[in-house]
Amino acid sequence: MMAIGSHFRSRLHILRVVGLVALAGLVACDGCNGCGSDPLAVLKTHDGTVEWEAAGKSDAWSKAVRGVEFHIGDALRTGAKSTAQLALFPEGEMRVKENTVIRFLDTPPKAPRRLRVESGQVQVEATLAPIEIATGQGIARLSKGGRARVSAGENEARLLVEVGTIEAIGNGKTANEGQQMTLEIGTVITEEADIDSWGLAAAQGQDEQESTSADDVEQVEDAESGDEDSDDISGGVRFMSDGTLPNLMIEGGQVLTVHDPRPPTKVGFVVPGCSKGARIEIRKNGRWSHGSGSGFIVAELQQGNYQYRGRCLEAATTYKVTGRVRVRDDAGTRRLPQKAAQTTVDADGRKYTVQYQNRLPILRVRWPNAPPSDGYTLELRGEDGTPQQFKANSDASVVLKSGTVDDGIYRYRMRATGGRSSLESTVRISFDNAARSAYLSAPQDGSFDRNQAVEVAGAVLAKARVRSGDREVDVSPSGHFRGTASIAPTEDALVVQVTHPRSGIHYYLRYPR
Repeated sequence: MMAIGSHFRSRLHILRVVGLVALAGLVACDGCNGCGSDPLAVLKTHDGTVEWEAAGKSDAWSKAVRGVEFHIGDALRTGAKSTAQLALFPEGEMRVKENTVIRFLDTPPKAPRRLRVESGQVQVEATLAPIEIATGQGIARLSKGGRARVSAGENEARLLVEVGTIEAIGNGKTANEGQQMTLEIGTVITEEADIDSWGLAAAQGQDEQESTSADDVEQVEDAESGDEDSDDISGGVRFMSDGTLPNLMIEGGQVLTVHDPRPPTKVGFVVPGCSKGARIEIRKNGRWSHGSGSGFIVAELQQGNYQYRGRCLEAATTYKVTGRVRVRDDAGTRRLPQKAAQTTVDADGRKYTVQYQNRLPILRVRWPNAPPSDGYTLELRGEDGTPQQFKANSDASVVLKSGTVDDGIYRYRMRATGGRSSLESTVRISFDNAARSAYLSAPQDGSFDRNQAVEVAGAVLAKARVRSGDREVDVSPSGHFRGTASIAPTEDALVVQVTHPRSGIHYYLRYPR
């Protein structure tokens, strides 16, 4: 199916309304590339800077107007503070938020329509037929009659199910109404939706001003009256009674991820320097819950994302610690990639993003349909403007070994002997922040006694540090580590801490018999 050419699709012949307002058109064939093809979508309304690009016309963006049709390979993008609304065929609708790029993809016969969210956020409604949503991390199918929000970034893609279900293609995991599916490279996580992270709380009538919200006023009043909720259950948070031993202790404020083989996780929070006790407040899905006590305060957290803050009871309005906790149902037993992955990018005028999880990627650069020549040279220029040249093979391709190009944005083109050159293209090399941070081969969960010193071993991403309790565990240049550890007296699980300069702080738990 061929795509429409560089001029706008106009001369709309048929207007129809089925359910939600939808436009469909037949386009006259005066020199267009997509004559005879049925549109996959049409632009209904837009606000601000909205552009479209025809298939095969890389970086040839044109101003979009109402009624423009989208065929296979076409793309749409919105600028800052700009939005667009499209009708999808056979019947559906899509709302596109600012700074978003989408592209319509080809699919096998009788397969659901497929669109790719390259970056940004959209809301998709599949009225009469399923729709497949592709991202850089995987493909998910939205059920007939379903509605979902999609947020695509460099590291992960998230899908919030508002109506219906979403299924991860090739994985089989599903998310239902009110749940969130996170697609990462090689991983699919389904959990209760983290509404806060979608910026939807205000739209649902919830106050986002933490310093003056009604919840905060009520909490301060409770603290002043001596109310100490030791068993407050709210939004996936359950505060435990005094004396409960936590699986993991957090001192001060941190942003961290907990990898627990059998959540919920009992997390102990410490607010330092409090003479009359402390108060911990935890928010999930726009709702705060709180507990108070002396020493440390233990909260049982289900799988999901949480924001927390803590203050001394004698200081009703000053928070001494703030942070975020993400709890995952993950034993950390999947091996890390030890070899650099190879990725091919073309010198075709496009912009590419290459993510790596451990070792810097092997980059194969090629010039498709290069003119015949006695030789080819790759010209590469980084963000500092320093040029590099690499001799290419006779097929107008060159392989750059892992480490040849570091993180950053590079412009490149291929030149043939005699002066002809490819279009200038761009590739961005970036670390995948959603990558797994560690693999634990020992100990196995439930394989040791509480008072037993056990071997901890595994592998971590390059440049990561490993600790267990107060001990630093040596990491080899290849990323492997091996040491001895035991459960800390103040905790009820063996904790292995992995800290990486880019992926952050991760805690891996192992429980005794």
